[in-house]
Amino acid sequence: MWRNYLASALGNLSRNRFYAVINVTGLALGVSAALLIALFVRDETSYDRFFPGYRDAYLLTESKDMIDRRGGRRSPGRAGHARQHRSDADSGSQVFRPG
Repeated sequence: MWRNYLASALGNLSRNRFYAVINVTGLALGVSAALLIALFVRDETSYDRFFPGYRDAYLLTESKDMIDRRGGRRSPGRAGHARQHRSDADSGSQVFRPG
């Protein structure tokens, strides 16, 4: 049975080469796009899972409107403020990224 399917498929591919190339190319592009999307989703959902207690980790960010008019940033005490006002915040750290 499988031999008949294979012989029929190969015969069809040899008779209609142009359409076969289009079909195989479309299949390859579709499968590769699906794999790339799956890898991206997996990467985004596994962010920071290597930390023990990753469910208790929070990321505090700031936007450009959080900058003071004097040119300084208002965020140096943000981690301490979160520890004081949130009962579940045990510790905090700050990372400075220039740019």
